Amino acid sequence: KTFQQLCLIIPRESDCVNIIETINLFSQPEKYEDLYAFQYIPNLSSFPRTRGWNLYDPMIEYGRMGIDENWKVTHLNATYELCETYSNILYVPAKVDDSVIMGSAKFRSKGRLPVLSYYYKPKNSSLCRCSQPLTYITRRSVEDEAMIQAIIDTNSNSSFMYLI
Repeated sequence: KTFQQLCLIIPRESDCVNIIETINLFSQPEKYEDLYAFQYIPNLSSFPRTRGWNLYDPMIEYGRMGIDENWKVTHLNATYELCETYSNILYVPAKVDDSVIMGSAKFRSKGRLPVLSYYYKPKNSSLCRCSQPLTYITRRSVEDEAMIQAIIDTNSNSSFMYLI
């Protein structure tokens, strides 16, 4: 896909044949079970299963981004009832109350309301994510519009926002 080339110098022909056979086996498997993901058996003594769950801490990541006072943490998704595909910790505009958050989630597909994904402190800019609105149920949502306006207001450098 990227047209990158790799040149290997393998001293023994038998090793070269083994490598080619292995690459062919994994690149064109006959069954799903032959894929590397199913064949790999990690050494569990050196990497406990619970370790992977602690690699990402949303509070540390948002702290690293330098979130300002225009954003706040909401714990409305603490039990994943608001949106089961989002984190239990969400950053939303500080000026919205819980009713706006809940109303915006109800207006969006699978409850995926607009939440902060990335904050760029030098330009006071934010990148938020959400799903498409459920316009077939109702054409407008006052709460969702208030949420979008609050996101626009968090960026003092601009009076508009790109919705993609």
